[in-house]
Amino acid sequence: MFDQYALLQYVKQQQFSHQVSQARLDVFKALKGGSFSPKMLTYFPDLDQQIEAIEQRAPMFEQLKNEDLPEEERTRLITQLKSQQPPYVNFDHEPAQISQVKKNH
Repeated sequence: MFDQYALLQYVKQQQFSHQVSQARLDVFKALKGGSFSPKMLTYFPDLDQQIEAIEQRAPMFEQLKNEDLPEEERTRLITQLKSQQPPYVNFDHEPAQISQVKKNH
């Protein structure tokens, strides 16, 4: 049986939320970078706003990496990050669903 506390500590140490945010930023920048068809951008109407929001949160993640950060400051930063809607909260900003048609052979 695994230790739930140890798992939680591992996730905190690995800064999982920062890694997810960084991966999301990389995908969005790739979409804007010209590697994809311009038609793809129609599924992401507010791509620039999402990129800007992620980039604004990056310094806060960097500050949280500091282990010597006082508990009050850490709590303030976490509260501030929570108030800035995390990814996957507002699904109006997500791409439209694309249905697939399966071919029968």
